[in-house]
Amino acid sequence: MGKRQDQLEQWTVWLRDALSARGKPARVAYDDKLGGDVLVLAVEATEREKLVEVTVTRRPKGRAHLTVAATSPEGVASAREAFDRMHQEISRLANAKRKFVHRIERMLAELERSWSARVAQAPAEREAALGWLDGAFPQATPMFGVGFHTDVVGADDHHTKETYPSVFGVAIELDGRWRGLAWDPDRKRWLIRNGTLTALQRARPQLDLEQSGITLVDAIVVGAAAVGAAAIAADINEEVQRKKQGDSSCDLGDVLDPCDILDCSLSLADLGNCVPDCDLGGLDCGGLDCSL
Repeated sequence: MGKRQDQLEQWTVWLRDALSARGKPARVAYDDKLGGDVLVLAVEATEREKLVEVTVTRRPKGRAHLTVAATSPEGVASAREAFDRMHQEISRLANAKRKFVHRIERMLAELERSWSARVAQAPAEREAALGWLDGAFPQATPMFGVGFHTDVVGADDHHTKETYPSVFGVAIELDGRWRGLAWDPDRKRWLIRNGTLTALQRARPQLDLEQSGITLVDAIVVGAAAVGAAAIAADINEEVQRKKQGDSSCDLGDVLDPCDILDCSLSLADLGNCVPDCDLGGLDCGGLDCSL
């Protein structure tokens, strides 16, 4: 497992804690089987009408992809208020982190401002596809959002010239929490990532994905992830132990096991503490376009 040189986990966990301090419940999770390339910050995930998901997708090269999607304008307004001026709590010396947070604030503000227009842009095929989920998820709720350098929620292979293109999805309830599935206008299918798929298969083991119109984003890695989970966990454990020797803030609770990797619903609070902060000698934008 290669070393991550950015601070995306740390920044996202910081956001979760900052939101919690402002009275807004939030949760951070990986949503990819191997862990680390797709981070989801879910705000008010237990409330269908208040769910807001911020998805951060790493890319091997170039900019990271960001999306913000919600189930209602009220949820967006509430999240935007909770995020308001949060970037000002961050030192200008931590410029990359400050701009990362500020970008999310602006995306929330843009989504709140343009909500009605985004809803009107929803493709007709997506409306019809909502019916595919009725049997298993009768309360499935449409999601509308905006992307930054991506036009599909959480996708790592899309790029747009439009600053904030519309993204669409649907929220389904799994184990008492609401999770988003993206709508892919090219495939005309609901896209699901490995972390959410694991929760879906646990909650609805008999669900026919094909009949429900659900497609795995990166199905090719499922088998490899299952086979290699123990080795991946061993690599993580080794790295955590190595960092633990030089960082007293990391304890044995930082060690992950294969079940955490396969479930992809682990908390990043402790793991994030093991990631060193930006130093002034080599400021890293975490793959984001920090010039905007």
